[in-house]
Amino acid sequence: MVDHRVLHIKTHTLSHLPEIRAHRQTARTETPTTGWLSRGLACAGLALLAPIAGFDWLTRKAMGLPQRWNTQPVVHGHLAHNAGLRVLLLNEPAPQSDLAGTCFAQYGRLIDIAQGKRHWFGVRARTMSQWQHLSPDWQNLLARTPIGLIHASAWHEAGQRPTSEAQAAADVFYAVSPGWKTRLRICTELLRGSLLPNNQVQTSSHA
Repeated sequence: MVDHRVLHIKTHTLSHLPEIRAHRQTARTETPTTGWLSRGLACAGLALLAPIAGFDWLTRKAMGLPQRWNTQPVVHGHLAHNAGLRVLLLNEPAPQSDLAGTCFAQYGRLIDIAQGKRHWFGVRARTMSQWQHLSPDWQNLLARTPIGLIHASAWHEAGQRPTSEAQAAADVFYAVSPGWKTRLRICTELLRGSLLPNNQVQTSSHA
């Protein structure tokens, strides 16, 4: 049995990952497709938010401000027969300075869900560099898990952004324990974090 561990240097806490090497033998090159119900809900959300999002887009364009999201190439697994990396074009939010901007930036991700390229819950999208820094075991596991709009929270210090290593560990834990209980816990953590002052929360989805 392969014992995968993640050590948080600053907190001196050790997290254990379940056995995942067996997943390599059954790894698929295609992730589950987005269901029609999920796509329909995304379309309803897009229609509901279209007037506000459109006004925000036109205002920022008129003022010469950068848009809330950008279409970026992201890596999510390998093509069949090791023919290369599987690259998707997804809408990813640009860095925002306030809560309103962060919410507006998710509109692009809703478009992805409506197009069937993203799920509501899943792992984070990764650039070529971020993907290549993952171990082969983690690459195979994350490739079998859909990219989502909502992710498992990663440990971080108050006032700082999570590191890519912490985000990868959180995604792996989500990948090995999907289900409604995990998704409910993710929503609870997000709600708790948004209600705290200055968003000062230290979270660990795998404590």
